[in-house]
Amino acid sequence: MGTFTPPSSEIFVYTYREGVLAAVAHDLRLRFSTFSIQEDDHEHVIVATIEATSLKVVCARQNGQDAPQVLTDSNKHDIEKNIQTSVLRGAKHPTISVSLTVRELGACLASVELCGVRRDIPVQIALDGTTRVARARLHQPDFGVKPYSAMLGALRVKPDVDIEVRLPA
Repeated sequence: MGTFTPPSSEIFVYTYREGVLAAVAHDLRLRFSTFSIQEDDHEHVIVATIEATSLKVVCARQNGQDAPQVLTDSNKHDIEKNIQTSVLRGAKHPTISVSLTVRELGACLASVELCGVRRDIPVQIALDGTTRVARARLHQPDFGVKPYSAMLGALRVKPDVDIEVRLPA
């Protein structure tokens, strides 16, 4: 049985922009800063408890690459505030929980509870050197999450976000 927390493990969220004004916005790489992942080696079960309000902006992304110079600290603060209050509603739903059974690398299903809604989502697990990497696509409306939008919807976040979890092998 092992426990994983930052900084030895990481949980990233990737968001993508769309809409008429998408060219003036940014795709984002976000990171949860507070979480605990418990792994039971005998049962092959992994359970994660994530603090919803700990989602922080790492950087903007351009053409699929990190662009750390693009956002100011003020921009990051505003984005984080919007995510915490309007998107994830962290005051009402402070915890995100995930559980899955992993017997081998490849595909499996994770049970995710986000904003009070529980759904199963497909996950791909692979080995990258000495790191296990789990990747999933989460459709926000399936969890009652309304993707962020501004300027009467001319600028919005796509409903699908990508999740990446990195754990020591």
